Amino acid sequence: MGYFYPVNEVLIQVDFNEKVASRTIYKLSASIADPYQLFCLKEELRQHQLKYYLKKDKNGAELLIYSKERDKLDSLVEVLKNYQISASVGLYKEDT
Repeated sequence: MGYFYPVNEVLIQVDFNEKVASRTIYKLSASIADPYQLFCLKEELRQHQLKYYLKKDKNGAELLIYSKERDKLDSLVEVLKNYQISASVGLYKEDT
């Protein structure tokens, strides 16, 4: 016969009747056209302490921020207007 490795046995119980609290997640999206807008945007994001996703392509960059705090996102949209950056906040819906 061969050698058998010791195995830890784990028992996990899941209560499927428990109601899962749903959380509303918001998405801020903005298109960035030039390097100056990108610089200003990064400075504002640092001040607002928001994590973000920046997708760059040949046409510029697209900013995506997902957050549970709509007030923070709305205030960032107002600040971005000072730099002629148009941004919008909406409900985030997962792709299925």
